[in-house]
Amino acid sequence: MYAKNLFDGISFCANRILCVFIPQNVKNAYNFSFLVSKPTTSNCSQIMSDKTHKLILFLGLFSFGLCSCDALEEIIPDKTNAGVISALLNGEAFKVEGGKGILASEFLKAELDSSGTDFLLTIYGIRIEDDKKALAMGIQLAGESIANVQPGDVFTDWILVDDKTSTFKGAKGAVEKRISAKSDENVFKASSYNTDEMTLTISEIDIEAQEISGTFKFSALNTENDTLINVTEGTFEQVKWKAL
Repeated sequence: MYAKNLFDGISFCANRILCVFIPQNVKNAYNFSFLVSKPTTSNCSQIMSDKTHKLILFLGLFSFGLCSCDALEEIIPDKTNAGVISALLNGEAFKVEGGKGILASEFLKAELDSSGTDFLLTIYGIRIEDDKKALAMGIQLAGESIANVQPGDVFTDWILVDDKTSTFKGAKGAVEKRISAKSDENVFKASSYNTDEMTLTISEIDIEAQEISGTFKFSALNTENDTLINVTEGTFEQVKWKAL
């Protein structure tokens, strides 16, 4: 069920973000030029007919797709979606706040995928850089039941539980940079799966409120070009997840 590599299944769909259901009277109010060129009816139809063509943002962490022309509020969190994820990436600050709305050049996403007693919690932030490159960082937590996760719990491994369903438990992290928000060509996509260096600590969790906070650090390696990203001082604060 869950991919063994970090960021393998998530779709970064900035190039599809206009293929959504926005009322005609407000379509012209939005300027997505910082993300994509305006799509035509034909290429939106092509996107909808080719749901398997996904821009993979993260190297093997996530086994779900972010969107295939999903509703806009499912792609970018609305102002009620709280939370912040931040870290130093090789010493450089990365911070993404949720709830900035559809015109923001960054967004945070948190989703809980559960099957029976297994769960997969994904938290990640995407930011469009000044040079128009797209930078993303995220973490994943998996196990038998999220109800068993408690403040003070520390996760350092990513362990195979069921080979047939590709189910794992533990925690992972990853970082990826794309040459642009509308391109599937990456500068690097690095995963802690390739280094086995990951520490994630839960500081607060409220199952009823679907909110979680914690800290993390990891080293992520891109095995194709040997790019190594050391992620330090990572935090996710009051992040509200959505149950799939």
